[in-house]
Amino acid sequence: MKIRCRWVVSILFLLATSFPAAAQWRDGPKGYPGRWGGCNCRMMDITPQPVDPASLPHPSTPGAKILQSKCVQCHGLVSPRQEASRDWPYIVDRMDRRMWMMARGGMGMMMRSGISPLTPEEKSTLLTYLQDNAFQAMAPSAVPDSREPGARAFIQTCSRCHALPETSAHTPEEWREVVKRMVENMETMDDSSLAPEQEKAILGFLEKHARK
Repeated sequence: MKIRCRWVVSILFLLATSFPAAAQWRDGPKGYPGRWGGCNCRMMDITPQPVDPASLPHPSTPGAKILQSKCVQCHGLVSPRQEASRDWPYIVDRMDRRMWMMARGGMGMMMRSGISPLTPEEKSTLLTYLQDNAFQAMAPSAVPDSREPGARAFIQTCSRCHALPETSAHTPEEWREVVKRMVENMETMDDSSLAPEQEKAILGFLEKHARK
């Protein structure tokens, strides 16, 4: 009887969250993570291209060590520079809930005994580290030469997944690597692929306004 009731509750919950109002609660507004993660979120194992641990800022600090030990339990290592400071609280809160859900087998999930959730102290330390080393966000209205094709492609494409980074955040060489990684991430996350001409326009725009 308990198992049957649990399935009934799960089905009703899924039906309720299929309506538009609930979907916004579940997925969040466009470009921002919702209660369950937004358009580019996956429950586990499918994530952006992992980064080299040596590339992390201040890799020996407590926050970096928590990132390397706790967050890689479900997916590849991410860099704090992959998100803006304002976005990390949503993401950390979402990941923390999922870790606890997987550890406990909640919401109908299969329990994963190897998952070690964050303690409140670890969560606070991790969030501070991520926000301190996040990229600086830029409002669309502040994008230089915003009427140029490259600038428009930059705004429209990059804002689908995260806040817009400052164009001066990287050198031209660094932007080439960032754009390459972002294109790979879009493919990994099953997002619409970026046309070669769009990728070229975005990269040309970023190189033009990059840090010298």
